[in-house]
Amino acid sequence: MRQQTNSVAGELDRAIRHHQAGQFDAAGAIYSRILDSNPNHPDALNLAGVLAHHTGDQETAIRLIEQAIRLNAGNASYYNNLGEAYRAFDQNHDAINAYEQALRIDPRDVAANNNLGLSLQVLQRYDDARVAYERALALAPNDVEVLLNLGNLHREFSHLEESAGAFRNAIAIAPGLAASHASLGVTLYEAGDSQAAVAALLKAVELDPLYLEAHENLKKIRWFSGQHEQVNDSFRAACERMPDSARACQNLGAALLVSQDYAGAEQALIRATRLQPDLGDAYHGLGQAYHFLERLEEAVAAHERAVACAPRNALFREEFGATLISAGEYRRAASELRTGHELNPRRSAILAFLSIALNELGDPSVNELVDYERFIRVAQIDVPEGYDSLEAFNADLHEELQTHFHNPHRPMDQTMRGGIQTPNNLFQNPTGLIRVLKEQITKVARKFIDDLGSDRGHPFLRFSNREFVFTGVWSTIIQESGFDRSHVHNEGWMSGTYYAKIPDFDEAQMSEHDGCIQFGEPNRMYASERNTTQRIIAPQVGTVVLFPSYYWHGVRKFDRNGVRHSISYDVK
Repeated sequence: MRQQTNSVAGELDRAIRHHQAGQFDAAGAIYSRILDSNPNHPDALNLAGVLAHHTGDQETAIRLIEQAIRLNAGNASYYNNLGEAYRAFDQNHDAINAYEQALRIDPRDVAANNNLGLSLQVLQRYDDARVAYERALALAPNDVEVLLNLGNLHREFSHLEESAGAFRNAIAIAPGLAASHASLGVTLYEAGDSQAAVAALLKAVELDPLYLEAHENLKKIRWFSGQHEQVNDSFRAACERMPDSARACQNLGAALLVSQDYAGAEQALIRATRLQPDLGDAYHGLGQAYHFLERLEEAVAAHERAVACAPRNALFREEFGATLISAGEYRRAASELRTGHELNPRRSAILAFLSIALNELGDPSVNELVDYERFIRVAQIDVPEGYDSLEAFNADLHEELQTHFHNPHRPMDQTMRGGIQTPNNLFQNPTGLIRVLKEQITKVARKFIDDLGSDRGHPFLRFSNREFVFTGVWSTIIQESGFDRSHVHNEGWMSGTYYAKIPDFDEAQMSEHDGCIQFGEPNRMYASERNTTQRIIAPQVGTVVLFPSYYWHGVRKFDRNGVRHSISYDVK
């Protein structure tokens, strides 16, 4: 028996080495072999669950780790791993319970304290998250990861001086870590010091030319500063510094895709595939470039290569499905998109493209997926205390919100045209009438969620959560001739809009549905007789509109008579 135990321990050690080296198939084969002979081996169950978590299969991860816990409930690391799987699945309440149990077993667990802070932060529990991070730092004062998380927490809640202090402490401990400089750069930009922000971000990409987030933030700052011709300079500089790096070429190609330079993206991505023939991200980008260039046969072939490189990548399946729709291969598209949904059931765009394919196939199951009567709620908020009417409240709200518009340039990836938009999350630590609006929308949304109920078999209802948080809130002012192209929201489970001010539409405009929100018609690449507008809702001051985040929706153009001011939001 002792010899058998030693043999299993040796096998586990070998599997862990494979796991840590990123050799997931080899590690998984060993875990499976151990569990075939001993299905109740808690360490093997736990490690197999961690492997499932690392490969994106959170439901399997949760099932395996919970089984390990039933066999050994006194292991703090099991609960921490369970929390990580729940957090990756956006089930942060369950994650918090798991982390807290880990800390009951071992209060000095730095990782559990740090991870608890991350889940509390997602739920916007600022004070509790700060306590968790500070508790971790009391145990490990030089833990740079915790300092970065604390700095990000302070920034999210606009405590910019404290945020910069945390990042500078991280830099003092590990001056060569690019993430600290990049994070400091974002905070400095939000504090209004663009020059120092650019310097910090340039330091980050100097330290790590492949640090994508730093490049992307540099790109945004340059865009909002009006330096539109320079937005991709740091990506190009990385390629010059690392001419043999496939990842540098792939990052440049992805950046050029966002800038709609599809020919340039093709050139960069082809070079990436030649440098590293198994780089799935490069084939994924190539497929997108060929799709936009309407070279669909080449696009399909590129997507096939991407999926072959990473079969469990849901985003690869999503873009492959979109390209197959354009190629008229609707049945194959539906198959790829269903696989993508299984891999990432929270990704809105996958369901949105699936609805297109099902409509083209005449598949009646689409009616359950996109029930435009049942799953769209239109309701007015109550008249807030201190006001005689919604009109008076919204007039003041409109004036207050106008102070939040700073950038004359719309975001690069924004579907809105002919208007301006606020940055960040307006409901993060709100004050004044914005706080009142948050309370009112929350009340309407909770009533809608209660009326809907929950259904684990439905892609929308399975994630029903009345204790939701606002993952994004932004205010948009569209002027005459403005509109919002049809799109979906990947940051939400449920999305919505609220109307603070609307144009004085005349009878002709009303009959043409000017300025109305429409549901069901995708963007023009996919619109057809089978994929067209299914429901139109006219804007009304004081009205909330709620809908699943995967519903195609957009705002119709209007050509005269004023300003359309709305507040849009995503919740999870």
